[in-house]
Amino acid sequence: MDRSDRLYAYRPVDEKQLHRIINSASQREPTLSIDSGGIMKIDRPSGLRPYSLLIAPLNLEVSYLNFRQPAALIFINDPEQPMEPVEKILQQLFDLTPAEARFATVLMQGKDITEAAEELGISQNTAKTHLKHIFQKTGAKRQSELVQLLLNSLAVLK
Repeated sequence: MDRSDRLYAYRPVDEKQLHRIINSASQREPTLSIDSGGIMKIDRPSGLRPYSLLIAPLNLEVSYLNFRQPAALIFINDPEQPMEPVEKILQQLFDLTPAEARFATVLMQGKDITEAAEELGISQNTAKTHLKHIFQKTGAKRQSELVQLLLNSLAVLK
């Protein structure tokens, strides 16, 4: 964000793409096409991994003079920030116990069963039991499938 609270990109080519996608997402037509909005990455001057953006249409009715005010909803992901999924959401989405949700959260950070058990201070047998129960509750068959399912869930939204 610049000093005027305007979203911008460091590189001119990214800036152009950013505003093209925002414009496509915030068009005035009441029926939006499938091409409205989009995804992109924005490089950083620091050299850290780029931001990921999801830009989607968000058309709201505005009462002032009955004009329709188009808008875009922008989700920005910073891959350099530690992922902090909400354990309570995992519990609600998949009927996990608090201990299972904590274990699933550690798995979502890319850790294996041994690392997760060590981080949580639980035994290998307890870790295996948690994983078995999580598989039953989510329908996942393999750990990679489970992690993908969890990362694609609402639990990763902050």
